Amino acid sequence: MYRIIAYITAASTAFLVGLITHGGIATLGSFAIDRLWDVSSQDEARLVPVLADQKQNLRHSCGYLVVSVPSDGTLYLGREELGSLDDTSILTATIRTIFERREQLQLYAPAPDLSLAVPKDRQIEKTVYIKAARSLSYGEIADLVSVIKEAGAAPIELVVDRPIRSR
Repeated sequence: MYRIIAYITAASTAFLVGLITHGGIATLGSFAIDRLWDVSSQDEARLVPVLADQKQNLRHSCGYLVVSVPSDGTLYLGREELGSLDDTSILTATIRTIFERREQLQLYAPAPDLSLAVPKDRQIEKTVYIKAARSLSYGEIADLVSVIKEAGAAPIELVVDRPIRSR
């Protein structure tokens, strides 16, 4: 009988401690959130452009980049049109900006073999995949690879579709 009373007492005590702890954490958490969002109109006017700029940069903030080139020669970074094979300046400027932003934010490539011996600028994720239409010439793709390499990308990999087999 004493054992049952001891178990019930211990369980009740653990339940009450958990309930009190949960209430304390919830109160402190809501206080912190309210404090974070409690900004004056002067602060709010200053924060809005920064948040808009960060939202724009977050699209390409991490992971690899995919440059797509359909048969018409238009260049796309993700789904965003950024020039053509004849004028790659917008694409290269965008890629450079993305890599500079990654260096500022210290967004490192997810690799287990990174060590302190590797310079930080080489630890930043700078992988670019090129997905090009089969109708483009080797020279056009080679020129695009060299332009993307000059923008700071490494490694650059080509994505190809499986060849269509005739039956």
